[in-house]
Amino acid sequence: MRSSLPQTKASIALLGLGLLIEVSCGPQPKSTSEAKIFGGRPVLSGNRLDAIALTDEEGIFCSGTAVSPTLVLTAAHCAVDLTAEDVRVYVGAGETGGMQVGQYAVEKVAVNPLYDENDQDKGSDSAYLLLKNPIDLPPESFTTILTDPAEAKELLRGGSDTYLVGFGWNKKDVIGVKYEAKGVVRKLFETEVSLGGKGRDACQGDSGGPAYGLLKSGEWRVYGITSRGSDCGQGGIWGLMSANICWALKDSGALDVKIPAAYCAGENQATKKKR
Repeated sequence: MRSSLPQTKASIALLGLGLLIEVSCGPQPKSTSEAKIFGGRPVLSGNRLDAIALTDEEGIFCSGTAVSPTLVLTAAHCAVDLTAEDVRVYVGAGETGGMQVGQYAVEKVAVNPLYDENDQDKGSDSAYLLLKNPIDLPPESFTTILTDPAEAKELLRGGSDTYLVGFGWNKKDVIGVKYEAKGVVRKLFETEVSLGGKGRDACQGDSGGPAYGLLKSGEWRVYGITSRGSDCGQGGIWGLMSANICWALKDSGALDVKIPAAYCAGENQATKKKR
């Protein structure tokens, strides 16, 4: 079991997934720190274009998801004490070594106000980056966020396939290349979901990166934000985008995210479960 690490800028890249427990609506899993796409392979050319990396002067330190041309979701623990001047967003397949510098400057960085960096098990491990200029990708590159209850029931049931993506360390001890691992959904919590295991997982540098699901219709949905876990390969916890997107939209003022217009009007949360 890895021990907890201080959440300084130098160690942000090492923060990630958490210890799993087999309950769905009780206390959240106890966590250590650290997050890599473990047991996967490089993403095929032209795929997962909305999976991005966060970079500073030393290269990649976390991953994230461009949910629109101007709005990026990532983990709160990647963004604590981070300013817009500290970070850039990298879009591309990546390079071995992770020394690339992002092409996109950031206008604003904000951490979910419900996030407690001293108790990650409270959840809400989400943050957003608002970009100065829109990402130059085709509109179809931005995967629709999972908000529909019927689709959530299909994709988030135990045993369903999940696709975990990030730029972190892989089994060959290489960082900086966009990797993908196919794992399984384990347990759904109120605002989080446990994914992976059996050698398919996330690890260092993948914090904040996405989890995707493929509907029977053939359409893709994105729903996860890599949060925390134990040893790489054992699985961990991803925050649900559906539980965090409304805060991000209201706070950022972004208007170009693909979710139903009425989704954030009330208490409609696609994955919310009764206690």
